[in-house]
Amino acid sequence: SGPERVKVSGRVTIDGTNVSQGTIAFVSTSGGRTAATMINDGRYSISQNDGPTPGPQKVVIQAHRKTGKVLTVTKSLPGPPGEEPAIPPGGLKIEETEPILPARFNSESELTVELQSGNNRNVDFELSLDTSSITEAQQ
Repeated sequence: SGPERVKVSGRVTIDGTNVSQGTIAFVSTSGGRTAATMINDGRYSISQNDGPTPGPQKVVIQAHRKTGKVLTVTKSLPGPPGEEPAIPPGGLKIEETEPILPARFNSESELTVELQSGNNRNVDFELSLDTSSITEAQQ
């Protein structure tokens, strides 16, 4: 049946505010399985079937916010053969989003967690964009 997997759920906030949309990934640092899921309105949940293996994890969190700008995509996207391109007349309107979190929460993540066997509840991440509190903690 392969290596054990665990269920994990919790909340993700930035400076006390729920992450409205984003992703969270648990990357095993002991060679186990990586698992990722969407964050919606500050909450995430990964079922045991899709879950990571227990043990130490590096946590990678991405969050995006809408910039308020609407982009118009006019370039034709290739559609299925024999069909019209996938862009409607006048262009496709999509809401632009931008990443909010710095690299220390994702590509250069410093977040770690130890996951136990079974169900890991309330694995919460309270992130802060304020770097001054981090530098103080390192002194």
